[in-house]
Formats: sequence, C-alpha cells, structure tokens
Amino acid sequence: MKFTYRGVDEQGKVIDGHTDKSSKEEVIEYLYSLNIKPIEINKDRDLSFRFKKKRTPLSWGIVAEQLGILLSSGLHLKDILPLMKEEYKKTEFHDVFSTLEEDFKNGKSMYQSFKNYNDIPQSLLQGIYIGEYSAELEKNLSSIGRFLRKEAIEKAQLKNILIYPILLCCITIFMVGFLVGFVLPVFEELYITSGVHLPKSTILLLNTGKFFKRFGIWILLFIITFILLVKKLSSTKKYGEFFIDKGLKLPFIGKYLSYLYIRTLSGNLYILLQSGIELIPALKIFQETNTNPWMQNNLEKVIHSIEGGNTLSSALKERSIFPNVFLTFIRSGEESSSLENTLEYIFEYYTKELELIREKYLKNLEPVFIVVLGIFVGFIVLSIASPMFDLVLLF
Repeated sequence: MKFTYRGVDEQGKVIDGHTDKSSKEEVIEYLYSLNIKPIEINKDRDLSFRFKKKRTPLSWGIVAEQLGILLSSGLHLKDILPLMKEEYKKTEFHDVFSTLEEDFKNGKSMYQSFKNYNDIPQSLLQGIYIGEYSAELEKNLSSIGRFLRKEAIEKAQLKNILIYPILLCCITIFMVGFLVGFVLPVFEELYITSGVHLPKSTILLLNTGKFFKRFGIWILLFIITFILLVKKLSSTKKYGEFFIDKGLKLPFIGKYLSYLYIRTLSGNLYILLQSGIELIPALKIFQETNTNPWMQNNLEKVIHSIEGGNTLSSALKERSIFPNVFLTFIRSGEESSSLENTLEYIFEYYTKELELIREKYLKNLEPVFIVVLGIFVGFIVLSIASPMFDLVLLF
C-alpha cells in the first residue's frame, strides 16, 4: 500500500515523500525512525490500478536471481539498489526498490524491508533472512530465484497444456446442451403429431433434455457450491490432509502429487542446508513456512523421528508415502556425507520426471476429448435422424 507524507525534520525543514507500507501506523513509525515529525499522511489514489501488473512468484524469482548475480560479482548492496531501481523504473518493482533503498540507508536489513510485502513468496523471504544471518545472501538469492523461476514456468506449462482439453470440454457441454435443449424439442413436436414410433435412444435423449431444462440451474449451482466448499475445506488442516491423502491414492494424480511434494521438499532443504543451517532447524523452518497441511503434519513426525535418533532416510521411510527411489537417493547422500548435493540432484531429477508425466498423460487428453465429443454428437444426431427416416416412409 502506497502512502504520501509530509513532515518536519529536526532542522524544521518540510519533507515531502512517499513510501510503501501496509498501514498509516507503519508510516508514522517509519518517519519517526528518520527523525521526521509527521504532519500529514495520505493513502495514494492509484487511478491506473486496472493496468498495474501484479508481482508474481516468477517476477520475484527473476528479481532475486538478478540480485544474487550482482552481489556475487562483488558489488555492494548500496550500489546495486540505485541500478535496480532505475532498471525497474516503469514496473511493479520500482516502489519495492525505492523503499528498500530508503530502509537500507536507515540501517534496516533486506528481510525487514521485504517482510511488509504480502505477495513475496515465503521461501524467498525465509531464504533472505537465513542468507543475511549466515552471510550467504547472494548464494541464497540465486538458488531461490532459480527455484521460483522453474516452479513458475512449470505451472505456466501445465496451464497451457490444460487449456485445450478444458476448452474442448466446455464446447462439448455447450453443444450437447444446445442440441438437447433447443434443437431436439422442435423435432419432438413433429414426431408426436405424426405418430412416429420413437426409439429408446431418442426417448432417453428427450427425457434427459427435459430433466436438464427443469433442474439445470440447480445442478449448476450445486456444482459451483460443491467446488467452493471443497476449496474452502482443503485450506483447513483436518480436511486438507484428508483430501491430499485420498488424492495420493489415485492412479495418475497420486503419482504426480507425490513427485511434486518430493521436488518441493528436496529443493527447499537444499537451499536451507547450503546456507549452513543444520538438518533439524532446516526442516523446522520449511515446516513453518509451508502452507500445505499434509506436508506440515508429515514434516512434524519426521522431525520427531530424527530428534529421537533416526536418520532422515529412516524417518521418511516410516511415513510410507515416499517412493523407494527417493529414499535410496537420501540414504546414499547421508552415507557419502553429500546430502546437500544429493538434494539438488533429486530436485532436478523429479523436475524432469514431472515434465515427462505432463507430456505423457495430459497431452493424451486432447484425442480422448475429441473422441468423447464425437460420441456425444454422433449419439444425438442418430437419435434425431432415426425417427426422421420413419417419418419420410409415412409420406
């Protein structure tokens, strides 16, 4: 949230400026930290909000990776921030770097400045905190930036693959509904008045059309309500675990979810361990920042098992939810004292596996939907045309 302010400094000079804070109270606290007495604080009116791009995990990842590269090159943060502010002058990150530059001049860390943004990925925020604490900020920014970028690109690819099947499904529903609801009733009157015997397929289609014309709105409302209810319940701890646990047992979805969670776990643990964090604290940090109730519950049990003297591979094996290949990788990394490198390899390995699953299964949905559409339309056409042949013979 952007605010403009007017205040007076210790010399009595009037200071005008703007800052990006979440409330007026934070602006007041910020001004007093600069030894400026606030006179007036107003919330900015952004008349171009409809055209303003939102900060996404992908854009945060790109920014983090750029900051990591610049820091690795030997530049100091105070020299980098003006460059980044100019680079992102006409983008949604200009205010971020303006505020960060102001905060940095006043002795605040990057973590303290970034934590006020609700749209920043928690993994990035936690990585910045750990990086500043362990003096590995540039390494963390680069690693998390790559991780966020890969994750965002993967989600975009998944959406692109699903667009065609979803569009085809909507077209199928629309065409079937139009034929059954509007075309078939016209022929029904003709068939009844002419006394033509209707086959069972036509009678079934007519009754189906009447049913959906009578209860279609209620069915649609029920489906929408059901989807919203499931979405709401899945965000709770109890039902979120239940839905994910059931999803993991499904043939295709279970395998995909399992690989997705393994990749997320290995990628985050790799970032935390390479920052110098020990295994148990790293697991606790990941558990606290993760919003998945199923993952949180299982991580809690894994942590308790390790604290009881077990290795990571043994603790994960106790959960009986991870494939043997993954457990073998972890055990191998522990035995060779190269767990950090093994986790990076696991992340890359399961990223490729997820790509193969999407290409193999999701792309096959297109011909399946085409066949289903053809069957529906063919059934409707035959149900309409069959009595017409009898009608022609009567005349």
